[in-house]
Amino acid sequence: MATATKADGDGASARARKGAATRKRNAAGKAARQTRTSARATATTARHGAQATRTSARRTATEAEQAAEATVAATEAETKLRVSQVQQLAERLMLVQVGAGLTARDNVVSTVKGIRDTALNPTARQRRLNRYEQRGTKARNRFERQVRSTRRRFERELRTARQDLGQQSSALGSRAQKLVSDAQHRIGGGSAA
Repeated sequence: MATATKADGDGASARARKGAATRKRNAAGKAARQTRTSARATATTARHGAQATRTSARRTATEAEQAAEATVAATEAETKLRVSQVQQLAERLMLVQVGAGLTARDNVVSTVKGIRDTALNPTARQRRLNRYEQRGTKARNRFERQVRSTRRRFERELRTARQDLGQQSSALGSRAQKLVSDAQHRIGGGSAA
């Protein structure tokens, strides 16, 4: 019986060892599965993070490229505008000079033509002399009117000043007579006392 108990004890311990080994294997397998699952999740997260980073980097690069292109386009447009303005200014300056030269030439040609026509044509010469005479007559008449107007205004102001002076002198004379009579009266009245 002792043998049977020992055998039963050995069998129980063997079963216990076997159960412990099985539990240990199961725990190790479970831990390994959890580790694999965690590793897969980490790898997936890393893949997604890397993909998001690549997408963000591509988007940032595209935006930077578009911004650079917009800056270049704006700079080119401003440069073209300034060049156009300078060209227009240069063209205007040239056209002003040409126009002024042509106007001066036309004036000289017109004057020379007028002198030539007047010198060669007695009727035109007489007409021009009559025009000059009329213009001189108008200028003389205007000057005479101004002289008459100035003389009338001066005479009117002089008459007004004479009247004012006359009024003031008569007022002053009457005051002087009053002062003299008052003085005589006082002197005469003072000697009687």
